[in-house]
Amino acid sequence: MRRLTKLTSISLSIDERFSFPSWFVELGSLSQISLNTHPPGDQAAGDIQRAASPRLTSLSWMVSDLDVTLDEDWIPALPRLTDLSLIGDRVQHTPGVDLEHLLARASEHRRCETGVTARPPRRNVRSHQSQRRPLFAYRTSRLVRNARVRTRSSSRTMKNPPPEVMDQGSEAILAYLRARTARAPIRQWASKLLIVGEATVGKTSLAKQLTGGRYDPNEGQTHGVHIDPLALVHPSEPDITMQIRVWDFGGQLEYRATQRFYLTDRSLFILVWNARARWRDGKVTAWLDVIAARAPQSPILIVATHGDEPSAATLPSDLRARYPQIAGVFTVDSSTGNGIGELEAAVREQAAELPLMGTTWPASWAAAGDAVRALPGYTATARHVWQSMEAAGVDDQTGRQVIARSLHDLGDIVYFADDPELAKKMILHPSWLDARISAVLDSQVVADARGMLSRAERDRIWGDLDDPDLSDRLVRMMERFDLAYRIGDAETSDMVALIVERLDEARPPAADVMWAQAGQEPDFRELGIAYQLKSRQAGIPTWFIAREHRYTTGVHWAHGALLHDRDPAHPSWAMLVDDGREQPTIELRVRGRFPVRFLSVLAEAFERILDQRYPGLLEQRLVPCICTPKTFGACAHLFSLDQLIYEATDRDPGADGKVRCPKTGKRLDARTMLDGLRGSALEAAIDSMRHDVDTVLKAVDRQTTSLERIDQHGLSTLNGLRTLLEHRADAGLHCPSLFEIEDIGRTGFPPARTLELRLWCEWPYGPHGPHALASGVGVYHVRKLPPWLSEYLPYLTALATTLGLIVPLAGPGLAAAGVQLTERTKAGFEFAAKFTEDLTESALSRTPSGLPRAKPADGPRRLAEIGADFRALRAALIKLDPRQEWGGLTARERPGDRRIVYLCREHVRAMEYPYAAAAPS
Repeated sequence: MRRLTKLTSISLSIDERFSFPSWFVELGSLSQISLNTHPPGDQAAGDIQRAASPRLTSLSWMVSDLDVTLDEDWIPALPRLTDLSLIGDRVQHTPGVDLEHLLARASEHRRCETGVTARPPRRNVRSHQSQRRPLFAYRTSRLVRNARVRTRSSSRTMKNPPPEVMDQGSEAILAYLRARTARAPIRQWASKLLIVGEATVGKTSLAKQLTGGRYDPNEGQTHGVHIDPLALVHPSEPDITMQIRVWDFGGQLEYRATQRFYLTDRSLFILVWNARARWRDGKVTAWLDVIAARAPQSPILIVATHGDEPSAATLPSDLRARYPQIAGVFTVDSSTGNGIGELEAAVREQAAELPLMGTTWPASWAAAGDAVRALPGYTATARHVWQSMEAAGVDDQTGRQVIARSLHDLGDIVYFADDPELAKKMILHPSWLDARISAVLDSQVVADARGMLSRAERDRIWGDLDDPDLSDRLVRMMERFDLAYRIGDAETSDMVALIVERLDEARPPAADVMWAQAGQEPDFRELGIAYQLKSRQAGIPTWFIAREHRYTTGVHWAHGALLHDRDPAHPSWAMLVDDGREQPTIELRVRGRFPVRFLSVLAEAFERILDQRYPGLLEQRLVPCICTPKTFGACAHLFSLDQLIYEATDRDPGADGKVRCPKTGKRLDARTMLDGLRGSALEAAIDSMRHDVDTVLKAVDRQTTSLERIDQHGLSTLNGLRTLLEHRADAGLHCPSLFEIEDIGRTGFPPARTLELRLWCEWPYGPHGPHALASGVGVYHVRKLPPWLSEYLPYLTALATTLGLIVPLAGPGLAAAGVQLTERTKAGFEFAAKFTEDLTESALSRTPSGLPRAKPADGPRRLAEIGADFRALRAALIKLDPRQEWGGLTARERPGDRRIVYLCREHVRAMEYPYAAAAPS
C-alpha cells in the first residue's frame, strides 16, 4: 500500500482486532477518505490528520466512540474540503473543532450562504436507537451555491449542543452555534430535584426539611405539584452555588397523568416510601419503572420515611441490580431530622454530576432565559416574551423560538409552539397550570358526570380568571396534554369537554352491542394488535382515547373505547380494551371491509404515546387470533408477533405460512394477520428483531388479492405522508411540500420556459388522501428551472411515487382503489418524473463518499439518506407567496405523531373536530 502514492480515493473498515495501519500516513494524494473504525479514536485521528493533504475534498468517518480530539488548525488547512461527515455514538460534545468554527469557515472563506438541512439516520442504525444508545451524526457541505449542515441526533447524553436544542432540528442547532460564536458562552448551575411516591408517605415533609421549611405534624396532602428553591454549595467547587428547584408531587392517582409531563430526564429523583408499611404498598418498583422509562439518564435516591418508628420493612436485595439508576438508599425521619444530613450530602453530590449542571449556554440566551423567568404574573403574551428576550440581547426570531421551546422542555414554562392559538400566550409557571388542571380533576361534579365538564362547572372552577379567553385556552391545553377533548360548540354548548381521566370505570353495555353489529357487515375483515406492558402507568389508555377523539362514538370508559372511521365509502370500527391487570395487555381490533389503514393509524398513535412518554414500557407486541371474528373476545389467544414473522418468512419447502390456534385448532395465514401492521408496529418489531424488512413485506404482499388493493393504497398513502412529515420535522422547518408541476411553454420577455406549480392538500387519510387544491388557488409560476426546484424534484418524484400518484403504483391498482387523477395532474407528476431522470445523476453525485446512493424509485425512505433541502424550498415559496397564504392551506398537527401537515379548509375541520357517529345498521 505504501507504493500507491498517487492513490486519490480510499475506503477502509477496521474492527477492534486491528490497529490503524501505519502506511496510511504515506498516502499523500488522497482527495476522498471513507473510514469505519473502532477505538482508539485519537490514534486514528492523528494519522488521518497527518495523511490529509491540501487535496482532500471529502472525509467520511464512522467511529464507535467519536469523543476524539481534532487539531483546531486542521480544518482551515484543507482549502478544498467540501464534505465532512463524522458519525458515532456515546458523544457528549461535537468532536474536537467545534461545529461553529466549521460554519464560520463555510460562510466567511467560501462566501456562501450557510444553511441547514436534515438527514435522518440510515436504517442500519435503528438497532442503536431501539436500545436507547446515543447516536450523533453531523455533516458540513460547502457547495458553490449553499453550505449545508445536516444533523440528526437521538443522544440524550449530548451536552453541546444540549438535547433540548438538538431535538428541535437543524435550524435550532445552527441558531445555537451562531449565538455561541457571537459571545463567549457561560456556564449554568441549575437543575431539578423531583420528589415522587405514593400519597401520604411524607414527601412534602421531606421537601420542607431539605428546603428549610418548618415541619408540620398535620401536613395535608399535596394537590398537584409544589415547587421550592434549594441552594447548595458545589461539593468540589466551593465558590459555586448550585440552584436546584425542588418539585414536590401529589401522590394521588388522579394527578399522575399530568405529573408525567414534568418528569424530565437528566434530573435528580427522590423516590419516597413509608417505612411503616411494606415496600410493595409504596409501589416502589412501579415508580422505578416510571422513572426508568421517562428519565433513563437520571439518578434515583430511594428514601424511607418515618425511620424513627420500629419497622421490619426492607427493600428487595436485588433492587439495585434491576435498576442501575439507583444511586443510594436512605432512611430518614422528618419529625426529628434524623438522616436528613446524610440525604442532603447525597443530593449535593448527585446534583453536581447532573448533565445540566455546569453546562455552557450562549451568553445572550442565558440572559434571555433569566429575563423570561423574571416576568411577572402567571401568563404572558408571546409578544411580551419576545420583547423581554430582545432586551436581553437575542434579536433573531429563530433564536427566541429555540429558547422558548427549550424552556418548555426543561419545565420552566409551558409553550405550545406548534399550535397557532396556544402559541399566542405562554404559561410562566407550570405549577400554576398544574393547580388549575388539578382543580378540574378534583371536581366531584365532573366525576359524577362521568368525565363531562359543563360550562357552568368550568366557570365555577376558573371563575377568578381575569382573562376572558383563558378558560378556553386552559381546556385547549388539557387537550394538548391528552387529558381532555373539546365537545360541542365553543360558544353555546352546555358541555365543553370530556375529561378522560374521569371516565367511568364500568364498560358501557352499548360497546358490545355496537361492536357485534359491526361484525355483521358483508365481507368484513378483522385485524388487530395487542401490547403487553411491563407495568400499569397513568394515562394508558386514556391519553390515546383523548388523542384519537375524532373517531369517537361516544362509547368510552376508563379502560377502553369504541371508535369509528368516518370514511363514508369504506367505514371501519375499532375496539380498544385494557384488561385491567397490574401488568396490562391492551388489545386493539379493527373490523371492516378494508381495515388496514385504520388499524395502522390507531396503532401508530398508541405506539407514539408509548415511545414518547414511556419509552421501554412495552414488553412485547402480540397479535389477536382471528379464528372466530364474529364475536369480540370469543378467542382470547394472542400470537407472538415474533412467531408470525418467522412463519410468514419461513423458506422451508413444506412451510405454508400458517399458524394454528391452540384453542380451536384452526390454521390461520400468518401473512394475513401481519398485513394490517405494515407501516407501524410491524416495521418497528422487524427492526428490533434484526429481520430484513423487505423480506417480510414481500411475504405479506404475496397473499394480497385485488380486493385488498384499496387497503394497500390507503396504507401506502399514509406511509408516504408519514415519511414527508418526519423529514420536515427533522429539518426543523415547515412549508407546503407537495405540488404538481406543468410546463406552460415559453412566456415573458425575453421568452423563457415557464413552469406552473400547483399546491396540494396533504390530507393523509381516506377516502382518497392528498389532493390538488381548487382551480386557481395555490398556483405559482417560475421561469426556467430554478436550482432549488431541480434539487427538490428527485424527492418530490419519489414522494409522488410512494403516494401512488405516478407509476409504478398508478394504473389498475389506483383504479381499483377508487382514486381518479385528472389528466392534468398525471401529466404534472409525470413531467416531474421525466425531469428527475435527467437530474438524478447530478443531484445524487453530491452524496458524500461512504454513504449509499439512493434512486428516486427507492422512494422517500431511501432518499432520506440524501434528504430534501426544505430550507431552500421554504425560502423559494415565501418569495413566490410573501403573505404565506398557500392557497388557503393551513398548518395543523396530525394527532398520531403531532407533526405539521398542511390542509385545505375542509380537512382542517375534519382533523380537529369529532363527528357524530351512529351505531352500524
